[in-house]
Amino acid sequence: MRFLLNLLLIIVIIGVVGGMIKRIQDNRRAQELAAQQPASDPEKPAQFTDEQWDIIKQANSVPDDVTPLPTLSGSPSKILKGRALYQYICYLPHGYSDEENKARSYPLIVFLHGQDLKGDDLDRLYQRSPIQDLQMREDPNFILAAPLCPANGGWVSTALDEFLEHIIARFNVDQDRLYLTGISMGGHGAWSWAQDFPKRFAAIAPLCGAGNPQKAKLRLKRLPIWIFHGGNDAVVPVERALSMIHALEPVNANLRYSIFPEQGHNIGGVYQRPELYVWFLTHSKDPKKSLLYQDPESVAAATETISNRP
Repeated sequence: MRFLLNLLLIIVIIGVVGGMIKRIQDNRRAQELAAQQPASDPEKPAQFTDEQWDIIKQANSVPDDVTPLPTLSGSPSKILKGRALYQYICYLPHGYSDEENKARSYPLIVFLHGQDLKGDDLDRLYQRSPIQDLQMREDPNFILAAPLCPANGGWVSTALDEFLEHIIARFNVDQDRLYLTGISMGGHGAWSWAQDFPKRFAAIAPLCGAGNPQKAKLRLKRLPIWIFHGGNDAVVPVERALSMIHALEPVNANLRYSIFPEQGHNIGGVYQRPELYVWFLTHSKDPKKSLLYQDPESVAAATETISNRP
């Protein structure tokens, strides 16, 4: 009897020791496998994929501070550069002050550039953005922020929306009057961002861009949209704009469009037209902030000049 008890005890001890050895081996194997895998980035927000976060981190190659850029001669407006996920430049109108204007908030235009400006050259972005058009007119109404897309990336809606949150937190922005525009690849990005975040903007104006007609028909029924496209566009065929128009026209009463029959892909002259900016200001999530409510006569005077030419 005692022999059987001793035998049973030996078997139990062997089982316990064997289990401990197996757990040690499993832990060691797990550690070896973990060492072979690239370490995850603890700072990566959950909404971004690893690929998106790599693109965003590549853009973070300038200091966090906001630095003045050279401005047009004699211009009292401010042009700043900084980083908020993307590198960016920002136009602040004459009279803007972080401290003095805390009680005043400004409408914000976000501009998305095209394929040819991808990289790290903020000076080229400044020269090719609508900022100079705003400066020439000393437009007092808007802040304009233009992110810079990394060389190996594209516009990612989730990253852009995070960028916008940074801009809103940094500057005196009126969240009832957020406007979005973009040209070419930036037009694609504008469509995509608006379709993914349909309640974010008060109005959008895509130039020579392509969107998803089915998605737009479902998600952009109320958003004011002004589509611009060249009839002879050989890069993004005008049919891409027409497909968006055909999808949205039956469901969106706030849709308007300008097709320039003789123009090609380069329709950036649209940004030199003051009526686009007047049109932006007629739209606000708070109707009492709309220019139609505040100054209907100026709206009527500006919109009389609108025609199908850039």
